[in-house]
Amino acid sequence: MALIASSLPVPNHEITIGGEVFNCRYLCAADSSQFVDLHQAIFKSTFNHSQYQWKYLDRGNPSLGLWNGAGKLIAHCGGLQRELCFASSPILGLQITDVMVHPQWRAILTRRGPFYWVSYWLYQNQIGEQAKAKVGYGFPSHRHLELAVKLRLLLDGGSIWQMQWATVRSSPTWFWRYRKLTAASSDWENVLKSSWQRMQKTSQDLCLGSRTFNELIWRYHQHPQHQHIYLGLKRPWSSQIIGVAIIRYPDSNKNKLLWLDWIGPPSALRNALAMVRNYSYDCHGINAEVEAWGSEQIRQALKRTLQYSEQRVAGLGIPIQSCLSASEITEKPWWWMAGDTDFL
Repeated sequence: MALIASSLPVPNHEITIGGEVFNCRYLCAADSSQFVDLHQAIFKSTFNHSQYQWKYLDRGNPSLGLWNGAGKLIAHCGGLQRELCFASSPILGLQITDVMVHPQWRAILTRRGPFYWVSYWLYQNQIGEQAKAKVGYGFPSHRHLELAVKLRLLLDGGSIWQMQWATVRSSPTWFWRYRKLTAASSDWENVLKSSWQRMQKTSQDLCLGSRTFNELIWRYHQHPQHQHIYLGLKRPWSSQIIGVAIIRYPDSNKNKLLWLDWIGPPSALRNALAMVRNYSYDCHGINAEVEAWGSEQIRQALKRTLQYSEQRVAGLGIPIQSCLSASEITEKPWWWMAGDTDFL
C-alpha cells in the first residue's frame, strides 16, 4: 500500500490561544532541527536527525507542528502510516506518535491549548471517511489518555500491559529450539515472509498491524538507533521455522531482554516466550530478565506462565475521527506488542 504525506489539503492555520497567535502547519526537512530540540527538551532523549529522517521523511509520514509568534516549534503531533488487518480485511491505519508540548507552554489556562490543537488538526486531516487512513491509534500514558478523552480527541481502547519473567530454561531443548537469524542468512527473506503468511492464516479474527517483509525491514533492520536480534522457532528434528521473535537489549548492561515482536501463529506465542527465555538463559544464565508489552490479547495468552509479573503501563487511544464506533473499539480483539509502539 502506497504511503502518502497527507490525505487532505495541508492545514496552515493561525490559532489564537491565551491571547497569543500560533501557526499550525506540517513540518518539512528544514524543520528537523526544531523537532529534535523539542524532543530532547521533553524526553531528555538522544533523538537525532537520522531518526527523524527514518521515522517521518523516508516514508512520507505526517508530522504536524505548532509555532509561536517567534517562529519556535512549541508543540507537535505525528503519525506513522501502516496497513492494518481487521479480521483479515486490510485498511490503512495511522499510529499517533511524538505528541509533545514544550514545558513553557503547558500552563496555558484553557482546555483547548497547544496539545488540543496540534492533535485535533492532525486527526481531522489524516483520519476518517475522507482521509486515506480509516483508523488512528496510539499508546499514550494513562494521564494523557484521560485528558484526550475529556477533550473528545480520543476514545479509550483498553490497556497495554508490561509483563516480566525471570530468566530460566523454560522448556526442554528437545521440544523446541531456536535458530538465530541475520540479514546475511540465505533464507532471511523467505523465513520472514513465510512467518507472516502463517500468522495471517491463523489470526483472521484479530486486529493487528501488517508484518510484511518491507514493514519489518523498515521497523527493525533499518532502525537508526537500535540493533535487533531475530530468533526462529523450530523443532529439533526439522529445519522449518514456524515463526520469528524479535528482541533487543534496552541498554548496555544486558541484564534485560525486551521482546518486541512475534511473527508467527498466535497459538505459538507461549512457545515463543519459552524460546526467548531459553535464549536469555543461554546468554546470561539467571542474571537477566525478559520483558514484553502487550494488549489484552497478548496478556491473556501469557499471564499463566511461571515467574510472571505484570503492570499496566499505557492505554490504547483511538481518535474519534476513526471509522469505528465506541462499541467496536472496546470489543475489537487488538493485537499489539512492544514493537508496535514507536518508543520501545
